Amino acid sequence: MLCLTATSVGAQSLREPAFMAQARRGFDDIYNLDYDQAEQVFRSLKREAPRHPAPPLYLGVIVWLRELFRRQDLDLDRFLSPAFFVRENQQAMPAAQRQNFFDDIHECQSLAQEGLTRNPRDVDALYFLAASHGILAAFSITLDHGLSKAFSYGNKAYDYGRQVIKLDPNYYDAYVTVGLFQYVLGSTPWYLRLLAAVVGFHGNKEQGLRGVEIAEVRGAYVKNDARVVQMVLSMFEGKTQDALRYAQELHRDFPRNYIFQINIAQILEITGRSDEAAAEYLEIVRRAAAGGARTLS
Repeated sequence: MLCLTATSVGAQSLREPAFMAQARRGFDDIYNLDYDQAEQVFRSLKREAPRHPAPPLYLGVIVWLRELFRRQDLDLDRFLSPAFFVRENQQAMPAAQRQNFFDDIHECQSLAQEGLTRNPRDVDALYFLAASHGILAAFSITLDHGLSKAFSYGNKAYDYGRQVIKLDPNYYDAYVTVGLFQYVLGSTPWYLRLLAAVVGFHGNKEQGLRGVEIAEVRGAYVKNDARVVQMVLSMFEGKTQDALRYAQELHRDFPRNYIFQINIAQILEITGRSDEAAAEYLEIVRRAAAGGARTLS
């Protein structure tokens, strides 16, 4: 049994070895596209720790990723195209699944708020509020293509993340949310940055990139999330060799996830290495035919 109480969301319980071991197995399942197995892991954690905000958060993440997978919107080229985020959404998410997503995220936030009621300096509760708003922002921009709502959620995630880092600079998982928001805001046109500064928002691409790197190197839960972010941001920055390295590392660590191999092929194609890209695509087809590539069950 996990050594988690029903009334505490403290750092000791969050980092309790049994909890972390099970959670990491669930993360590995997610990255291997085995969403059914990941859901079982986090439902089990929820039964064992019903007052902990982590299980409902990750159950919501699974609902979101399943929908992205269904739409075939997990490819790297989608995220490199600005038009993807502003075009009218032509696909409707099934209403029941959409409700499940928001129910899970709101449950996470409610449990985190309970922790803050008991202790306003509870960094774990603040972290899960940051993470939950970050997922809401990601959902808004990738599924609803709602930029204004995504920015609003992202700002809240950034604010909670900064509170975490202020209270505990060694809480490295929080750096990925803060860093990504700083990068995005620092990448907007100068007149939007000026407007943002007037209302108190400040962005810096270099600081943002450093924050994501810190999370990738030293984070407890978000190392792989940070690597995915670094892969995408490296492409935006024109650092294609870095992006290729991250894609190759992710494919090595999660070989059942054919999407990372597609990312490798896409990067090779973008950089003019068409023969190598073709070889990667052929390998993906070969593995799929042999049953070696994970598909959504």
